Amino acid sequence: RMMQAVLDASAVLAFLRREPGHETVAGLMPGSLLSAVNFAEVVTKLVERGSSGRGRRERRGGVLWTHTRPLGLSLGDRACLALALREKLPAVTADRRWTERDLGLEIRLLRPAEA
Repeated sequence: RMMQAVLDASAVLAFLRREPGHETVAGLMPGSLLSAVNFAEVVTKLVERGSSGRGRRERRGGVLWTHTRPLGLSLGDRACLALALREKLPAVTADRRWTERDLGLEIRLLRPAEA
């Protein structure tokens, strides 16, 4: 089957919230793609508005927003952390902020602490 479209997070959110245009998205969904980054953005928006994000994907980038918001981590940072969590591997970074909270995985800093 050929793909019909690539969906943006706003399209998926319109579908989930039954906003104007949701019927169009519903018709495209079976043959469409959604990037991992857009998926993380959808989950982030749902969590921001009170969804627990629990389920099969509970530890992915969007849900990490709750835990990393005080650290100011970007979507790219959260994507890296989500992949490390999924693969049960350490995350390697030069960003010390990642060690300021227990994120449930090993963080390896590239540079030693400055004296």
